[in-house]
Amino acid sequence: QNGFFPASFRLLSARGVPMRPLIFNFFFGAAVLLWVPFSEAVALNGAAITLSFASGPICLIALRSQMASADRVFRLPLAMVFAPLAFVISTLIVYWSGWDTYIRLSVATLAGVVVFAVRLALGHLHINKLDWREAIWLVPYFAGAGFFSYLGRFGGGIAALGMPWDELGVALFALLAFALAIWCRLPNEKAELYRERYATEEPAETTPL
Repeated sequence: QNGFFPASFRLLSARGVPMRPLIFNFFFGAAVLLWVPFSEAVALNGAAITLSFASGPICLIALRSQMASADRVFRLPLAMVFAPLAFVISTLIVYWSGWDTYIRLSVATLAGVVVFAVRLALGHLHINKLDWREAIWLVPYFAGAGFFSYLGRFGGGIAALGMPWDELGVALFALLAFALAIWCRLPNEKAELYRERYATEEPAETTPL
C-alpha cells in the first residue's frame, strides 16, 4: 500500500497466499545465511524483530492521543509506564546483540534505504506524500543505538562503557528517543485520514487454511 515494493507483491494466490513476498523472503533469508554464520544470523534476526517491535509502544501512546475515542478490545492499565519500559527493553536487547550484529543490521537497513531511493527516483513513490517529519526520530535513534553498541562490551564493541553505566546510558537514551518519537507522531487529523483510507473489513472469526 505504501509503494515500497511493487504492487504485484500485494497479489494473493488462489489459496490467499502472497507468493511473491514469500519467494523474495526465501532468497533474502538464504542470502543472509550464506553471508554470516548461523549463530550470527539468529542474533541478527532477533535484533531485527526486536527493533521492529520497538515501534509498538510508540504506536500505543500515539494512538491514545490520535484516536482516544476509538473502541478498544481491552484496556491496558498504566500504559504510560509499560510503553516506555517496553521501548527501553527493546533497545537494550538490540544493544546486547552487540556491535557486530548492529553493523549487519545497519547494512540490511541501508539496503532498504537504497530500495526506497530507487522507488522514489522511478516515481513509484511521491516525495510530497511522505511523512518526513514523523520519521525524524529514527535518525538520532539509529545513530545513538550504534554509538552505544560501538562503545559497549558486547559482540565486538570496544568496551569503553562498563557495567552498569552502559545499560543505564542506553535506558536514558531510549527514554529520550521515546519522548521524541511521541512528539513526532502524526497530527490527530492526519491519523484519522489514514485510518479511513486504509481501514479494512473486520476479520472473519475463522480463517480457512
